[in-house]
Amino acid sequence: MQLVGFKSFADKTTVPFQEGVTCIVGPNGCGKSNVADAVRWVLGEQSAKTLRGSHMQDVIFNGTQKRRSLSFCEVTLTFDNSSKLFDIDYGEVAMTRRLYRSGESEYLLNRQNCRLKDITALLHGVGIGKEGYSIIGQGKVAQIMNSKPEDRRAIFEEATGIMIQKQRKQEVERKLAASEDNLSVYKQRMAEAERQLTPLARQAETAQKYNEFAGELKYHEVNAYIFRRENAETEKSKYTREMDRLNDEINRLNAEIFNILSQKEQSRSQLDEADVRLFNLNNQLLQYTVGNTEKSGNAKLYQEKANAFKDKLEGAKQDVLACEKRMEEIDHALVECDKRIAEKASTTSSRTGTKPNALCKNQRIG
Repeated sequence: MQLVGFKSFADKTTVPFQEGVTCIVGPNGCGKSNVADAVRWVLGEQSAKTLRGSHMQDVIFNGTQKRRSLSFCEVTLTFDNSSKLFDIDYGEVAMTRRLYRSGESEYLLNRQNCRLKDITALLHGVGIGKEGYSIIGQGKVAQIMNSKPEDRRAIFEEATGIMIQKQRKQEVERKLAASEDNLSVYKQRMAEAERQLTPLARQAETAQKYNEFAGELKYHEVNAYIFRRENAETEKSKYTREMDRLNDEINRLNAEIFNILSQKEQSRSQLDEADVRLFNLNNQLLQYTVGNTEKSGNAKLYQEKANAFKDKLEGAKQDVLACEKRMEEIDHALVECDKRIAEKASTTSSRTGTKPNALCKNQRIG
């Protein structure tokens, strides 16, 4: 047995057990009982009172005036298993228990983490345990002799191995009870599942149809994508041709606008000439009127000339009316041209003006 930090064993201490009887002799208080407590503790004792303490951390070395306390304790009990005493394929079986001041504990079997249940199962298989006849402390013999027959029977059952079978029986009964509970829960779940089979079947059918439609949709989407990709060049060529056509139409309209503007300038020149002629005629009419007053003797002659001039004036007025009508048509055409110029060729808008029109109106009014 190897002890580290267990009760009074602050240093690492090894206690060998040879064949026969091993005796530990010493005065009171030297720690003889601590060895037995260590054996009981490593075999799985959970009661701090049995280990002569108030709580389990009392088994850790608590320090002295000259040595500080330790943070953990560890006891390892090693058995020679060359005769296959334990049902395990190892030549030696080392059972270790470790406890920290934080309360955490570990169990190790041949330095591998394990459960206390695993260690207890191995010990019960050979008739060793933390209770019963395997560990007999002070006053335990008298307690056994004076105990009731049913209590003494438990000791004999452990010694003969019956206790192990009872514990296994209890374990099997607990497992059977748990299995029955699990079976009952399973039956309830099966009944619930059977009730849900019909709606689940409908849902499965719906899901299957959805998957079929989704697959078909994906197939068509892929085909549509491939079709659009293959026809992209055709669409591009079509739009290019449309753009060329629109450019040709714009050029044609620009040429037409240029022609209309040329006609507009020509019409304005004719209108200016008509205004000059009208002005000259008005001057001549004024001269004839003054001459008629001054030359009353020649009134008849002048009257005839005046009539002739009036005829000419009427013809001129008719020309003016025709020119005004033509101007209205030209103005209407100019408005249409301005609209089309604003839409197709905004760069020609600066060439439009209104002063000649205002002059023509003023002359006609005069």
